[in-house]
Amino acid sequence: MTPQTAKLMADYNRWMNERMYASASTLSAQALTADKGAFFGSILASLNHIAVSDTLWLHRFATHPARFPALEAMAGFGLPTSLRQPLAPDLAGLGLLREQLDALIQQWAQEQMRAYFATKAGSVGRTAVTVTSSQRSSQCGPPMQKLCLGYSIGFTAARKSPEPILDSHPREPLARL
Repeated sequence: MTPQTAKLMADYNRWMNERMYASASTLSAQALTADKGAFFGSILASLNHIAVSDTLWLHRFATHPARFPALEAMAGFGLPTSLRQPLAPDLAGLGLLREQLDALIQQWAQEQMRAYFATKAGSVGRTAVTVTSSQRSSQCGPPMQKLCLGYSIGFTAARKSPEPILDSHPREPLARL
């Protein structure tokens, strides 16, 4: 992966999140919180889960021994203790958090990733993109599914070492997963 690809993926991530939140904002509170049979139940809970997952991964990368200065701002974000922990009381609050997370992801990609892609620590970035792309691929509709799955499959195949890169980094305990 190149720094340009990392920036493209960060830009795509923000673009797609903006569209998801714009679509969700047209729904009533009842429609947002109704159980749709999804793994996390409602649309709002599913959007919250994505924000929780991104927050957990960004916290983890922020404390990684590689030290990504662009992620120092994660110290100001609370560390969720559950994948179902509400991060905001409503869609508007969650949307503000999503904007902050997306801005951090873009800053990380643009300012910090170049130096790390040339080293073994660069594998951390490939892992992050794989996780985010895999997560998004399960939520893409038919027009975007091939693109999302292509990114997920391509970046997974791009990993050169079969061993998990982050296994040596301590994981934070997550209760009630």
